[in-house]
Amino acid sequence: YGTGGGPQSSPPPPLLPPRDLPQPQRLTPPAQGAGREAGGVRLHGVKPEGRATWLGNGGLALHLFSGAGAGPESLGGSWRRRTGRAARDADTRANPPTDLADDAQLGALLAAARAGEIAYVHAGVPCETWSVARVGAPLRTADEPWGRADLSEADAAAVAAANLLMRRAMRIIMAVVAAGGEFSLENPAGRNVAGAIGFWPAMARYVPLWDMPETQALRAATGAELLVFPQCAFAAHEGAPQKLTGLLCSPAFAAAAVEIRAARCTHARHDHRAHGVD
Repeated sequence: YGTGGGPQSSPPPPLLPPRDLPQPQRLTPPAQGAGREAGGVRLHGVKPEGRATWLGNGGLALHLFSGAGAGPESLGGSWRRRTGRAARDADTRANPPTDLADDAQLGALLAAARAGEIAYVHAGVPCETWSVARVGAPLRTADEPWGRADLSEADAAAVAAANLLMRRAMRIIMAVVAAGGEFSLENPAGRNVAGAIGFWPAMARYVPLWDMPETQALRAATGAELLVFPQCAFAAHEGAPQKLTGLLCSPAFAAAAVEIRAARCTHARHDHRAHGVD
């Protein structure tokens, strides 16, 4: 998914230039149920009647941080099978590889988005520096969401690289939205909100992607909705790892995501069980 940046001891400059982050009043959320076919990874969780309204302008689907992608059950494979239209996997492990840390490659994707060539973008921003699954103290705090000032050189470099990729993904998302497209943004559920499905007191000091100023700005500008669900609800076998996943969705996508909203864990057991409220 690309790397970049170095140690960072102070907050960065504004991340999303005005041309890439339309003001909320400039965006008109689609009518209930309108939009293009989409759905989180593999297009699971969107009702068929919802999918049928996502056919839009014939643009392609872009999967940022897709891994190797290409398989029939990947997001790109699902998009091609269901719509007969093109999909692109964007990752350093994809074929051909794409590195969002490269200015020229970022520019090409932004140009395609601004031209209305992308109907839907899904971004699974690398979560290592936000996730509670990492070993050791949090790399970010509520007061230092872009990285603690006392991080080691290696940790500071990892956080700076993640910040860069997150900002660039959001620039692409905003360009897609400004051209009439839809989006979803995936990362682990936050564990720091009392009463929420994923609340975990021991890990409440971790700052999730959803609390980043950039994510808050994206949500405000687009009217997006954050859905949280147990990803194991879409697994076919007992014992699959249980993950609480967050999916920030553009309004039309969220309106069609009936199955994601209703997702519950029904497995009798898990080899790995998520903390929080089931």
